[in-house]
Amino acid sequence: MCAGNVVTFLAESTRVEVLRRLRAHVVPEGRAAIGFGAGRGYEFDDFLADARTAGWEPDLLLSTWDLRPFTPDAEFLVAILRAT
Repeated sequence: MCAGNVVTFLAESTRVEVLRRLRAHVVPEGRAAIGFGAGRGYEFDDFLADARTAGWEPDLLLSTWDLRPFTPDAEFLVAILRAT
């Protein structure tokens, strides 16, 4: 679990590698929950593309930790990612 804005503090050049290394620590078919807010220098679409490159697929996208569905205008992303 990466709660808060942890991924937004990563240098852009390290994002895919960090997600790949996180993936290496999850059992096959395991999950990760990563949440962060909009406007912090890491667009949601870019994050999801980086996650796919690193071996993750989104299982569930939410706009809050209290399970509200993700919408295109969401100010926060909680991505439940499945290791592929």
